[in-house]
Amino acid sequence: MVYYAYTSSNCRHSYSSSMSTDTEDDVGLTMEASVAKINLEDLSTVTVMLISANVGSIFEDPEALIPNWIDEVNGHLAALEPQFVAIHFQEVGGKSMSDGTQMIVQQFVKDFLERCEQLNYNRHCVYFDQNFKNPETWSRKGTLRSRWKLHGTPFDLINIHLFHDASNIVSMVDSAPNSIYCDYRRNALQYTLDRVHNDEHESLPYFIFGDFNFRLDGHSYTLDRVHNDEHESLPYFIFGDFNFRLDGHSVLRKLTTGLSRRTSEMGLEYVNRSSQVILTIGKKEFHLDNHDEMFQSEWIQWKEYDQERFHVEERLSEFPLKFPPTYPFEEDPNEGTKYMRTRCPAWCDRVLFSHPTRELFDQLANAEYDVIGRGTCMGDHKPVYLQMHIKHNVSGLSIPTYSDYLKSSANSSRKTSPIKEKLPRVESPTYTDLLSNPKNPPDIEGPSGEPGCNRCIEMPEVNYKIKMFKETTV
Repeated sequence: MVYYAYTSSNCRHSYSSSMSTDTEDDVGLTMEASVAKINLEDLSTVTVMLISANVGSIFEDPEALIPNWIDEVNGHLAALEPQFVAIHFQEVGGKSMSDGTQMIVQQFVKDFLERCEQLNYNRHCVYFDQNFKNPETWSRKGTLRSRWKLHGTPFDLINIHLFHDASNIVSMVDSAPNSIYCDYRRNALQYTLDRVHNDEHESLPYFIFGDFNFRLDGHSYTLDRVHNDEHESLPYFIFGDFNFRLDGHSVLRKLTTGLSRRTSEMGLEYVNRSSQVILTIGKKEFHLDNHDEMFQSEWIQWKEYDQERFHVEERLSEFPLKFPPTYPFEEDPNEGTKYMRTRCPAWCDRVLFSHPTRELFDQLANAEYDVIGRGTCMGDHKPVYLQMHIKHNVSGLSIPTYSDYLKSSANSSRKTSPIKEKLPRVESPTYTDLLSNPKNPPDIEGPSGEPGCNRCIEMPEVNYKIKMFKETTV
């Protein structure tokens, strides 16, 4: 996993913890980023932007796609001028391993940071997953948790990547009402949030954002991981590629009313009375006759089928969706506004946050929740961002404990079980001031002596240090 941090005075970083799991297909790394500017002392709030970006596909054609991606993101930062930016990346390096992958990733990091420096972002910190159990199979699933304090206001940022729908047939045709993939994601997210809250430590607000797409066999893996940790619980944001999908069974019923189904070499075809094929569904094909019109121009009608977030609505909040589905877009640089005919479009990329985190916001009405690069090819995922103003010196919030959630779920259908730590973590448990010396930021290290997580390295060609944190993955 990778973590970028661009920070300014009165911005402190506490620790990070990560987990990842092996997958049968699709590889790549996860990455987070944060930036902040100086001269914040005279303000009562800090303008914060959180971005989730699954960038796997831009590494498939780096010469054509990476420059456009960097231009679009940096143009957005220049226009909105946030003072602190956290970017959670998923699938860094792409979905396949090659000899030149690491060099391409390092060049991407270098180019992106140099552009950020031109916008007067002066500090950054990078967590990058460099050690692998099996170098030929990269793990792209899991979470990365970091802790921050901005002008006395602490919170957690959680990067997440959840399991995708491997087959359209299974998720839309064979499953009712919820697919097995939906169950995987729900259990994983529940586990992580449970781990954030721990009765033994103070709870803080958090944001969780990223690619909500990792598969685990453990019960409710993600939420438990967030709510039951050795460290004090804080408000948190969880953002990334959740891989949330529309209610496939209901979408299919809506789209095929009045149509007949037949089997073909392509999969399942739904035809009208004139035998015209209106919809084709295969394992990795979803082709609607008026595809882009239905999901771009008339996208609002599909919001009611966006159900997966409601599985955790008692614990997580989100601003209203005011943009079309973020996935899957064409990867052709000239077709950046069109959807691929591979999956039913969905809002996979999200920025969510714990309910107490609302207390950090200054004027909720001024928050902005949208996509970056609406008219530009950004790969198959459009980056999603949330920009808001965080108040200074907000601490001591009342955060529900893990046992509170167990009590609230006692009468529900959800079963609870003891939490077992199955995956390794890397942590730096004390706050570290990244800004005390802008020209010589201190090293931040995880536990020493353990393979894969004991030291930082820097990229010498970039002004100001980039911290490459080695982490352990399985």
